[in-house]
Amino acid sequence: MDELAEMGRGLPPGPRRVGPVAFVRSLPDPTDLMLQMRDRYGDTYTMPTPLGPVVVTGDPEGVRALFTADPDTFLPYRPDVSAPMLGETSLALVSGARHRRDRKLLTPPFHGARMRAYGEIMADSARRAAASWEQGRPFKMLETTQEISMEVILEAVFGLRLRTPQGEAVRKAVSRFVGAIRPQFIFFQWMRRDLLGLSAWARFKRAREELDSLLFSMMAERRAQGEEREDILSLMMSARYEDGGQMSDMELRDQLMTLLFAGHEATAIGMAWAFYWLHRQPEELGRLLADLDGLGADAGVEAIAALPSLDAVCQEALRIHPVTPEILRVLARPFRLLDWTLPAGTAVMASAILVHRREDLYPEATLFRPSRFLSRKPAPFEHIPFGGGARRCIGAAFGLHEMKVVLGTILRSHKLRLASSKQVKPQRRGFTMGPKGGVPMICEGAR
Repeated sequence: MDELAEMGRGLPPGPRRVGPVAFVRSLPDPTDLMLQMRDRYGDTYTMPTPLGPVVVTGDPEGVRALFTADPDTFLPYRPDVSAPMLGETSLALVSGARHRRDRKLLTPPFHGARMRAYGEIMADSARRAAASWEQGRPFKMLETTQEISMEVILEAVFGLRLRTPQGEAVRKAVSRFVGAIRPQFIFFQWMRRDLLGLSAWARFKRAREELDSLLFSMMAERRAQGEEREDILSLMMSARYEDGGQMSDMELRDQLMTLLFAGHEATAIGMAWAFYWLHRQPEELGRLLADLDGLGADAGVEAIAALPSLDAVCQEALRIHPVTPEILRVLARPFRLLDWTLPAGTAVMASAILVHRREDLYPEATLFRPSRFLSRKPAPFEHIPFGGGARRCIGAAFGLHEMKVVLGTILRSHKLRLASSKQVKPQRRGFTMGPKGGVPMICEGAR
């Protein structure tokens, strides 16, 4: 405890000076830096960042403390950073009673039979994407999975018909919006300058305004039609709070943006990593293909998604490369984290990188071994690709279901291989971490 007094901040002992320059250099891939700091300072340490110090824990007991605490202990981390992308009323950026109320309203479409009903949409999108591959010609798997997840978002979430003028307009607007996001102006607000409309920030704002216009027009059209629909947007529009009220168009827009990031970019990245690791380790691919073939040629979407070995593959891909590696909160009041009492206002992070690379939980943690998830089910604070506690990703079940359906559908019908033996590294993609280079692959034909 002497180190606490010496630091004078009530923070856990940590690196005295891993300054902003070191952090900035780690932005493309923070994995090595965070593991190096853990090796030097322990499982819980203080990390300087350009946005202020953050208390990081990769200790499962520390993660447990964060995830099981009273939700009102925490506030969203720097909502000013992500509000331009998600919107100020996004479920990810509100807290307290507002968060509980909105989460209760938004949860039903993402669970149970209603969520599983979208399985055929996911499988059809996978088949269409795979049909576009030219045998022997390289393609980027991440682009394919982005295309698939985009179609799923448009049809299952937005309720748009594919290949219609409206659907195509929204698809292009979403692609421009996501493609316009840059880590630089997410982390460094001084880079949010228009510069006569020529800057990356100005291009992002134009893309956001174009998408907003299309979404608000779509909501107005949906209300004017008055018909019952089963897509998630329509269910959100018809949902009522306990007092009979409903979400405004701006609130709906913000939730759609949140679902867009969780259901499009994050899910696409998770699928691309799974394809990469399976084809980098042919023995693991062979085991999974044997299980998929064992289901029979007539196996439906539900049977594929229920396959334990397929679930294990997805979980292991998300363990090695968590799409959102930092789960950040700010303390609204003093909080006891392991051996330290942290003051209100402290930023705290449960690090998926550190937890997922623990040798005591995952022996030979750098290796891709899906069998880990067949022999043992990790506790909720030992495997955290979707966060945890009261703020666990609302679309976690939906995203995992999509990963399994898409992987199973494509692997049952197509023979693939990596276009290069070169190792694929992760890199920063806005809020997420994805495979650098997009995972180049080659389709060798039908199975």
